[in-house]
Amino acid sequence: MLTFIKQPKRIIYSIYDFIEEEDDYVENYEKIACGDRRGIVTLETQAISNCCELLIQNYEGAETILDVGCGFGYVLSNIYLPVKVGLDISINQLLQVGKDCIKIRSYAEEMPFESNSFDIVICSDIFEHVKYPNLIVKEITRTLKPNGMLLFSCPWKQDISIYENEEYRKRFPKYTYVHLRTVNEDVINTYFENFKFVSSTEITVAMKDMVLKPYSNMFIQFIKK
Repeated sequence: MLTFIKQPKRIIYSIYDFIEEEDDYVENYEKIACGDRRGIVTLETQAISNCCELLIQNYEGAETILDVGCGFGYVLSNIYLPVKVGLDISINQLLQVGKDCIKIRSYAEEMPFESNSFDIVICSDIFEHVKYPNLIVKEITRTLKPNGMLLFSCPWKQDISIYENEEYRKRFPKYTYVHLRTVNEDVINTYFENFKFVSSTEITVAMKDMVLKPYSNMFIQFIKK
């Protein structure tokens, strides 16, 4: 049974809402959630979902899973475990998540769950977005059970100066918050020292469709030490 360490501000449309006061960061991602790409499953997301499915199928004894930054729930929809929890800051995203999931609206840096709540945590394409990367890693470490599995993915060695490029600004919508950091081996080693590296897969399927400064996505399997 899932237990909270604090009470939600409200429950709306079966979503447990723990965000006390919205700010420009939340508004930014609500705007993205309502944009033209609402509900679109990219080739990259499909590849990440396939990696998660395969590893979870071979991870014996798992019953509880958390998807941090679950979006509209595509990855969770392809996973079959007794307790599935999707966390996101966007109500518009969570409204699309399946009814077989517990839906949580919360910042990833201050999750409302008891420690050691989950056998598996997915953190896919979120680490580069959060304001405080040290806090999201701390929260994942806290809520994941000992020897629990973390399935992590992020843009790999991306040149984030692209967001200030004039051509990029003309072609794509301008948001206040986009990717806030570049991730490489040094960043992984710095932030994930409490995890044992198991395997990695570089996903390049989306690069051919990137108009400016293409980048791959790195999918990593960790086990909590």
